[in-house]
Amino acid sequence: MNRVIFKSLAAATICLLSAHPFPVNATGITAQDTSTQRQVYRITGKVTDSSGEDLPGATILVKGTRIGTSTDVEGNFELNIPKKGKVTLVVTYVGMKTKELGTTTGSNVNIILEESTDMLDEVVVSGFQTISRERNTGSAVVINTEKLAKVQAPDLTSKLEGITPGLTIYNNEMSIRGNSSFSISSTPLLVIDGQPATGMSLGDINPNTIESVTVLKDAAATSLYGVYASNGVIVVTTKKGGEGKIEANFSLGYYLNPLPSLDYQHYASTSDIIDLEQEMLLNNPDYIKSPAAYFSTKNNKTNAAYLSQVDMLYYRLMRNEINGDQLNASLDALRRNDYRKEYRKQLQKNSLTQDYVVNLG
Repeated sequence: MNRVIFKSLAAATICLLSAHPFPVNATGITAQDTSTQRQVYRITGKVTDSSGEDLPGATILVKGTRIGTSTDVEGNFELNIPKKGKVTLVVTYVGMKTKELGTTTGSNVNIILEESTDMLDEVVVSGFQTISRERNTGSAVVINTEKLAKVQAPDLTSKLEGITPGLTIYNNEMSIRGNSSFSISSTPLLVIDGQPATGMSLGDINPNTIESVTVLKDAAATSLYGVYASNGVIVVTTKKGGEGKIEANFSLGYYLNPLPSLDYQHYASTSDIIDLEQEMLLNNPDYIKSPAAYFSTKNNKTNAAYLSQVDMLYYRLMRNEINGDQLNASLDALRRNDYRKEYRKQLQKNSLTQDYVVNLG
């Protein structure tokens, strides 16, 4: 569509200009001198694309000089060169790769330009249609296979989190640009190859089978999917087989998940817990008034209360079963019993995930 519009504008502009070629100077493009007082040598030709379609408005310059021209509505051009011999033509066109071509004066050349994939407009897949980015009226993020391959993660959810602006995952709950409701889930609608996928999540999709992912982030998505798109839409396009030779891809992934840091989670150490229990007991008004009455109330069979290990040590101290030195030694022994270390040692270990993927297409 963009090329058709450009061609129409170029054709209209060319009709207003002279058919003579022009030199290029420091201030712009001026008509080439066609004076008959000096001899010139002509080069003619035609510029088309790989499908044979004419390219009006393509620019042809003589390399190393200021001599140039542009093609007419049929893609034809004519250059007047002041010197006879070999020249190099530099041909440019919007959306095409620049091409350099060696030729000689007096020749007629046919120049074929190839499309530049770097300059092609990025397309947005909405599930219903595929359109160029400039025609898309909503906010969208397009993630292709190359971008996904740069992120090493075992599942698609983890891959998208770091490369998709506005997408966040917290407590396994995905949201796009924050929550839209206090009462319902913030999970966006998932669309796979044009069909809304219910009962599935991004974690269920193999990242190696994906061609592209389009994230529709604003209210424009509701015009396509209605209220289901209130949290945004994630459109997944999977790879498909094509004509020609069979392609086989094999990938192997190892993912090591280290143990979480308990310090980061702000868990109190055993020593901190012992000190807290000791401070709470010694500052308890009932204990300060009468330790014997305090523990008698705690040990009442009709309303028994829990006694921590610190309480039990002070209870034994009150009964003269241990002295102050033995009390402090026992408290120090409890402080050295780091439950976090034992939990990590007995119940946690590094997680190693492996995956093997074979694709045939």
